[in-house]
Amino acid sequence: YLSLENTVHMNQAQLVSAGNLSDNELLITDNNQCGLDFFKADDLVTVETRYLAKCSKTLLIAENKNKRWLFDIAQTGELSISNITPQGLDSLNSDNTALSVSFPDWQARPSYRVFVSEPYFAILADDSTKQVIFWGRFTSDTAQLYSTEVMPKVAGAGLVVLPDYQGKLTYFENKFETQIGQKKPKQSYQLNKNIRAIIPLEENRSIFLESGEYSLSRWVLVNNDGVFLYSPTYTMELNVNETVIAVKAHGETNGAVMLTNQQRVVLFNRVSGEIFDSITLDTQPKTLSFIDDTVYLTYANKTDVLHLKNKAGIVTLNTLFKKQSYEGYQHKQHIYQTTTGSDFNEAKYALVPLFIGSIKAAMSALIIALPIALGAAIFTGYFAPNHWRNRIKSAIEMLEAVPSVMLGFIAAVFLIPIAEQLLIGIGLFIVTVPLLALGLAFLQNVYANRLPRPLRFSVQALLACLSVSVWAISCFSFAPEVMSVTTAFSGLTKTTLIVSIALGIAISPTIYTLAEDAIHSVPATLKNASFALGATKLQTLKNVVIRFAIPGLVAAVMLGFGRAIGETMIVLMITGNSPIPDWSLFESLRALTANIAIELTEAEVGSALYTVLFFTATSLFIFTFFFNTVAEGLRYKMRKQVNYV
Repeated sequence: YLSLENTVHMNQAQLVSAGNLSDNELLITDNNQCGLDFFKADDLVTVETRYLAKCSKTLLIAENKNKRWLFDIAQTGELSISNITPQGLDSLNSDNTALSVSFPDWQARPSYRVFVSEPYFAILADDSTKQVIFWGRFTSDTAQLYSTEVMPKVAGAGLVVLPDYQGKLTYFENKFETQIGQKKPKQSYQLNKNIRAIIPLEENRSIFLESGEYSLSRWVLVNNDGVFLYSPTYTMELNVNETVIAVKAHGETNGAVMLTNQQRVVLFNRVSGEIFDSITLDTQPKTLSFIDDTVYLTYANKTDVLHLKNKAGIVTLNTLFKKQSYEGYQHKQHIYQTTTGSDFNEAKYALVPLFIGSIKAAMSALIIALPIALGAAIFTGYFAPNHWRNRIKSAIEMLEAVPSVMLGFIAAVFLIPIAEQLLIGIGLFIVTVPLLALGLAFLQNVYANRLPRPLRFSVQALLACLSVSVWAISCFSFAPEVMSVTTAFSGLTKTTLIVSIALGIAISPTIYTLAEDAIHSVPATLKNASFALGATKLQTLKNVVIRFAIPGLVAAVMLGFGRAIGETMIVLMITGNSPIPDWSLFESLRALTANIAIELTEAEVGSALYTVLFFTATSLFIFTFFFNTVAEGLRYKMRKQVNYV
């Protein structure tokens, strides 16, 4: 994953900061004359030299989100801040540049540390007796201090400032405290091991806690009913006597790099804790930067440039299919969210919600399609005369030629607006129609034998159509009354129930065609033998036709399920596309196919998202290939049975 790409030497100069050399950012060195020199990395030509008279100032360089700032603090407490750009220093004008530090009140000249979490920053000044935090904020072209906090100094305690939350972390021995917001209560955490250091990542939503037992644990910030708490997630073991110098995160993926005092650079997944690469260096670097796909290791007079290859490999099967602890979430969850809004946010590529969405949509569609398709197949393949069979079958098979995007459009325009009022009626009608047809079939002997033979089938068909129509009107008329007395079915737009209706209608012709062929292909000799033994039509259907045609019926169901899994436009247009890992029919969903259509246009070739989408498409292909292969095998078995008979 990590390979040495280049080394930039600075001869005898003391290197302070490297920046992003691939974007021609400046190298900064200490010129041993109380100043800093700024060099172009390509030719090491001095761009700007900054001298400090009598070494009476403190210069601090802060890095955050691939940006750098120079904090210039005079002995009298005056502050100036400059952006470090590829062209040099760009001063930030301020209406309030004084730190208001009165040095006679201090036992010694304070030392300074700078914490930046853009657009906020904080300057920590401390000596042996007290600590002062100066809170500030960057705007477009200025930097301004807006608050000051004074605290007593606790000997032996560590302090980490979180500028964007106006918060801080303090730790001592085996205990640490957090305060997110100056007016918020403190939260205390007691551990069973001593704390050596706390290292925050960019955005301060994750911290790495190094213990005295040579381990590094990750804690994430969560919101527990308005109280911000840090929750532990995983622990990585370190070598004996190994301490962590720095931990930096990749801006786009969940990769992170750790530098230790044993000349070791470790690449790992910041969410799952999986280690991908570990490099032992010849000499010990001072600092570490992780910018884009490049790791910069800063030594006294040189910079090693390491290039990150195969960054898509940081997304592992664990992050795809196992629950993970993400920043802001109290419990481990399956989350799919590729649009983070800004860099250094955690990428969430859990595919479980997408698989649940696809399977849920396909199974619910089968619940709608099977009664209709199999009922129509039994009628035309077994009961109907040939001339009626040819007409009905041709009409149903024509529905298979209707583009799925048209069905999705019709469902989005007409079905969704009336879903809350008529969904109960539609569901009741679809579920009970097979029962109604079965009841009509049992009653046919009551009236069929009393009619002339030429009129029997026409009267049966007319009575069936009228009965279905009257029952449909009754269901739709009764549904609004149910909706008016209960709110249990409110808010049903763009839910799985709507998808099941539209997708069930789309796959019904496929199931019908295969099922009807299987039923009609049952040899007439078998049916005549059953009739000769005194069996009725229903008995023959149940004990002979269905049993003989069962391989073809199973194949029809499996092919219909495969068609539903592979459907794109219908689930894309009417589901709401919310990747919710929930099996409820009243929740929205996002299917695998719809996700590919949504995300692929925005995915950069070779990126982690592109690789995840390719893996998703491959999984979808294997899934549908398996079902189609089994279905074709069952159809082949049925043909052999027919030929044998």
